[in-house]
Amino acid sequence: EGCRTIWVGWTDRRPEEEEITEFFKDCGVVTDIRISDHHVRGYFAHVQFEDTHCVDEAMRKQGEVFLEKRIQIDYAYMDKVATNP
Repeated sequence: EGCRTIWVGWTDRRPEEEEITEFFKDCGVVTDIRISDHHVRGYFAHVQFEDTHCVDEAMRKQGEVFLEKRIQIDYAYMDKVATNP
């Protein structure tokens, strides 16, 4: 509740911001994207949306294929901490 940022992982190659925006375009307005620079288990990104309703829509894409892999989606940890003191 109150979360506007999601965590998206793991991709084999570093995604472009445009690819992430395109993938989530039907969920609402993306306001910020931060993509990992290092491949560990894969690459991941934090995607911030305009409001929490967009996050609800984005969470429904859990398990869909993005860059040829089924992606994992979760609420971003920092948003969880900020909204649950």
